[in-house]
Amino acid sequence: GESKDGSPDRPIHVILQEKGGSMIWGGIKWILSTLIYAFCILTVVNLAIESSGIMKATTKAKEFVPEPMTTPVRFSDVQGCEEAKGELQELVQFLKNPKEFTDIGGRLPKGVLLTGPPGTGKTLLARAVAGEADVPFFFMSGSEFDEMYVGVGASVTGDTPVLVRDGAGARLMPIGEYIDSYYPGSREGYVIPVEGVETLGYDGGSRMDGCSWKKVRQVYRHRVDEIYEIKYMGDTVRTTGDHSVFIRTKGGVRAIQARDLCVGDSLVDLPYDTSASPRRALEDSSPLVDNNGRSISSQQPAPLPMWDVDDAEASPETRQAIRRACLDQGIHEEVDVNPDLARLLGLYMARSDGCSNTESGEICIGFAGAEHELMGLFAKTAQNVFGIDGKQSCSGNDGQQAALVYPALVARFLSRQCGGTCFEDTGKRVPEFLWNASAEHCRAFINGYLQASGGSASSSIGSEQASGAHVLKSADARFLREIAWLASMHRIKAVLTMSNHSNSSNHEDQVCRLEVGDAPAKARIDAELSPVHKAAVIEAIERVPFSGYVYDFCGCDNEAFFGGNNPVLLHNSKVRSLFSAAREKAPSIVFIDEIDAIGSKRNPRDQTYMKQTLNQLLVDLDGFAQTEGVIFMAATNFPEVLDPALTRPGRFDRIVQVPLPDVRGRAAILKTHAKKIHLADDVDLSVVARGTPGFSGAELQNLLNIAAIEATKQRAKKVTNKHLDFAKDRIIMGSERKSAVITPESKLATAYHEGGHTLAAMYTPGALPLHKVTVMPRGHALGVTVQLPEIDRDSVNKSEYLAEIDVCMGGRAAEEIVLGSEKVT
Repeated sequence: GESKDGSPDRPIHVILQEKGGSMIWGGIKWILSTLIYAFCILTVVNLAIESSGIMKATTKAKEFVPEPMTTPVRFSDVQGCEEAKGELQELVQFLKNPKEFTDIGGRLPKGVLLTGPPGTGKTLLARAVAGEADVPFFFMSGSEFDEMYVGVGASVTGDTPVLVRDGAGARLMPIGEYIDSYYPGSREGYVIPVEGVETLGYDGGSRMDGCSWKKVRQVYRHRVDEIYEIKYMGDTVRTTGDHSVFIRTKGGVRAIQARDLCVGDSLVDLPYDTSASPRRALEDSSPLVDNNGRSISSQQPAPLPMWDVDDAEASPETRQAIRRACLDQGIHEEVDVNPDLARLLGLYMARSDGCSNTESGEICIGFAGAEHELMGLFAKTAQNVFGIDGKQSCSGNDGQQAALVYPALVARFLSRQCGGTCFEDTGKRVPEFLWNASAEHCRAFINGYLQASGGSASSSIGSEQASGAHVLKSADARFLREIAWLASMHRIKAVLTMSNHSNSSNHEDQVCRLEVGDAPAKARIDAELSPVHKAAVIEAIERVPFSGYVYDFCGCDNEAFFGGNNPVLLHNSKVRSLFSAAREKAPSIVFIDEIDAIGSKRNPRDQTYMKQTLNQLLVDLDGFAQTEGVIFMAATNFPEVLDPALTRPGRFDRIVQVPLPDVRGRAAILKTHAKKIHLADDVDLSVVARGTPGFSGAELQNLLNIAAIEATKQRAKKVTNKHLDFAKDRIIMGSERKSAVITPESKLATAYHEGGHTLAAMYTPGALPLHKVTVMPRGHALGVTVQLPEIDRDSVNKSEYLAEIDVCMGGRAAEEIVLGSEKVT
């Protein structure tokens, strides 16, 4: 049959054709839906980022940079103070060529104080000095100093351990014990400059590259009534709330005040290693460098003599006897400072409980019967150091106790290096040379101590396994603290904790626990310590009352030093970063405007922070040597209120007066400021200068500006004498109040009052000439009578003062004569 429509043989073709408008509407719907979905997704992502704080910028301390001078100010731009420019000219010569003055014994001036009434151009003069000498110009106002210096004198309590190096050697000691030696009696609140003192600071900027000795320029102590206790990693740092400490952030390390710290912040401890592999960082033989940037490990330490200092100062016969004894016993006269010596001293200090001295002064170092390996290590190391073999002896049942016996010279040497005799456990100290030695020496000393302390039982110092590290226990907090610092200085994990335990007599004894290294607790010969990254996370912060001294090292390089049982980086940046920037850009000028805001005379009744602000400024001024090329300039309107300590020789000892300009100076100032103003041809600026006595440079500039504005308001093309008179009257008398509503009675009383002033001025001998009289309200007055001198007045005699009084009383007298005494205003 015939196929039907719709069968495979005869398919039906259907054509669908949409209207033109439906396609456009579909595209719009697709775009809208895409935008809505995108908005929702971005909103969710943005909320997640904000809550996590990932994109929050790290707050950084303000970095001080010189003021940009696209058009440097020159002396030719400053008018009306020729004498002041003459005095400052030699300052420019100092900055341009200081050698010219120092060759004949002259010194670069440190501080210049500019004094004078407001608006006389003191700040402009300081900028002109920088412009003439072509040096960087750093500016800060006194109010900014006060804002940033509030509470300065930020310090830590006296029991905070710090590492100090001076003429007496290097030692770890409480900061208070060291600084107290500089202050007589109970004196406090002022800084004391020091020479040849260094402390352990850090290298680097936002990333700490390592630790090194840093110069200390001053020490400071003062009293406070409260402190903040910051607890971290079994230790507590006690400091004032405005003392800054370093914390770790994603952007590096930065300083933050103690009062702004939060629980969970991570302090910056000594083994702060930014390398990917801490073990590779330990392979650096010495992270310490000296002040000249040279690696300490590259400096061969001087050998140590077998005799002590007293022997060296003895007679030649005594020294010869010591040398003969060394020769007879086969002992080296001098001991090389090498890792063997460091290891031997570590072994010796750990065996103090097994040592004794004979009547002849020989030293006996005891070992248990099972410590043959340790005894062999000691004997081999001592032979390498001293060049002799110790005599062996046995004691106890079946020879269970053994000892090595060494001559008295060796006993004295060991006691001198390690502090006290062999059996005085509390007299131990880390050998002084290790504070300046390489990491190799320090690892050898610590390994030797750990090996010996782990090789025998001890009632006072034991060794047990805890988290794969060595744990040392002792009542000698000082010695364990020194080991903790020594290990941390060379990127070895060391955590010191202290706790109190009751003894058999129910008395509280302090027991210290030191966890060192990452090696197994059982000490092995030649075991290596692995550097470990410890986190000094703040566990608690408490604000507590305190009555006593707090202390600070001032003027340290990099403005930071380490302190604490587990050392962390303490910081006192504040405004001193301005001075650091100035020192880096030397020769340069630091200008402090309105210095009286912080430099006023100190009073016992002043708030503590007010005195500390000035104290800290004095610290920073003293931290600059006169050979560094940094000159301080300051300005004040009230030199009589400044503290004498600020203006003494060596600080702001040169005072330059910047007085109000005379008629010649005013004319020069007007001509300088009128260069960009279109003046009418009949304007004579010298006449304007004669009519503005007592005007400062700033007021003259303001006069021209007001005149130019008034000319613009009146659609004038040039500034005329009329505009200048308007500006002068506005400055002297104030703005007119034409809309003021005044009763006829008040107007009449004002007219008689001003008329009285006028008559008295006209007929009183010695009175100043009248300039203008008006009953139009100006400023806060209903009327004004203005007198101006014909020339500048340098002095005022008695008759002129009496005339001035007569003129002042003329207004009241006129009202009383006309209106009666009952209606005098």
